[in-house]
Amino acid sequence: MRVVVRADATDSGGVGHVMRAVALAEALRTRGDTAVLVGEVAVPFAERACRAAGLEVVAPGPAHGLDRGGVEALAVLARRLGADVLHVDHYAVADSLQAACRERGLPVSTMADGVHGLRPADLVVDPTLGATGDGRARLGGVAYAPVRRRVTAARRARERCDPAAPMDVLVVMGGTDPLRVTPAVVALLARLAEVGRVRVVSTGADRRSIRAAGAGLDLRVSGPVADLARLAVRHTFAVSAAGTTTVELACAGVPMALVPVVANQEAGYRQLVDSGVALGLGTVDDVRTGVALEALRRMIGDARLRDRLGSRGRELVDGGGAERIVQAWHSLTVPLTVRPARETDADLLFAWRNDHATRSASRETAPVTSTAHREWLARTLATDERVLLLVEAGEVPVATVRFDRLEPGAWEVSVTVAPERRGEGLAAGAVQAAQRWLEGHVGAPGRLVAVHRDGNEASQRLFASLGYVPDVDRPADPGFRRLVRRGPTSAGSPWLPTA
Repeated sequence: MRVVVRADATDSGGVGHVMRAVALAEALRTRGDTAVLVGEVAVPFAERACRAAGLEVVAPGPAHGLDRGGVEALAVLARRLGADVLHVDHYAVADSLQAACRERGLPVSTMADGVHGLRPADLVVDPTLGATGDGRARLGGVAYAPVRRRVTAARRARERCDPAAPMDVLVVMGGTDPLRVTPAVVALLARLAEVGRVRVVSTGADRRSIRAAGAGLDLRVSGPVADLARLAVRHTFAVSAAGTTTVELACAGVPMALVPVVANQEAGYRQLVDSGVALGLGTVDDVRTGVALEALRRMIGDARLRDRLGSRGRELVDGGGAERIVQAWHSLTVPLTVRPARETDADLLFAWRNDHATRSASRETAPVTSTAHREWLARTLATDERVLLLVEAGEVPVATVRFDRLEPGAWEVSVTVAPERRGEGLAAGAVQAAQRWLEGHVGAPGRLVAVHRDGNEASQRLFASLGYVPDVDRPADPGFRRLVRRGPTSAGSPWLPTA
């Protein structure tokens, strides 16, 4: 598989988008896949990171703007570069990109940070804390945050700091520090006698102003480093902007005190603070006016707080996000096919049925015996009142979808994803493919019903994303929710996925 990534690294836009592209390129290479970056890489640090990862960079031409005409040209370029998937990590690319790529049979994946960068796509990845997925078309949450190999190596090397050791603080206000916040942070640290050594990594702020702000500190100022996580784990805590750097620091287990320095960091900042991953210093003005001093004093004086923050970060960001996205890309490029279940599928279906997660979401939660399961399968294959389908990706079974007839024209639908393929967003595509099979082989249903347990939010989001709504005509049994989808029954029309 070959993935073309559209992302930039500039003084105004920062380097986080390209750092995520580097992490994804590394994950692709481990599988024998390749990537190429189309974008402006104007920050030397980002350029070096791309080179170290073997990520080829192609500068966008004059025709590759961000408007409708530009995305048409981008789609053509991606195809010329041999793309199987076009992945966009850029806030300003036009929403018409997916339509331009569909005309050329090219799937589009997009990276969103909440509402920033959100656009129509075949796969949307939102790695922000608290984001949710809703099936094959969306992956959500920090489990999908891409981090580089250097970060996972630093994660393994992290050691708890001795509370009696000198207080070493790392200051890194993002890749470019566009608002020049670094000197104000250093000035606050200089007011705290407990601070030992301070290391500043900066590209944006003038180094003379940083050194002047830190008069009296044991201060070292440098430009960007290739392995920030490795440097960070040697410090007591880090003061950082609330951008993509926070993902690397959290994964490495480094306690953080954060400042949102641009508007698109504000939501992530609040989520990180509220989730116990970081201590909030307030706004840029709070730092510049000294209001943030008390929060910094608390960070310095409370070793237990720092331990909790570092542990919570490691718990939430496990370092496997890039690999999960790559797996989803593979699923995106392999079409799902559907066939009726057979007696020879008995062992596979038995293993899926008795999986703990499957049973906990089912009406019947107790394990079944092999004999009972084979008898159930034989009855299922012999009746017209139930349709049991196997969904395959490249001839490999990945899910099963079952339809139980409720009345003429009405079916109850349920889906089980292979335990080893969970988290890839396959469920929505499996249900859509099975619905099309049912329509083509049995007849267009007038009504489809999905029933799931209260608290099964994943199932709720899945079926809601497919157009199912609460069934107001017939309430569910106690402890369950009942969703229904109605629509036109003309062949080929009602159950196709929407853009």
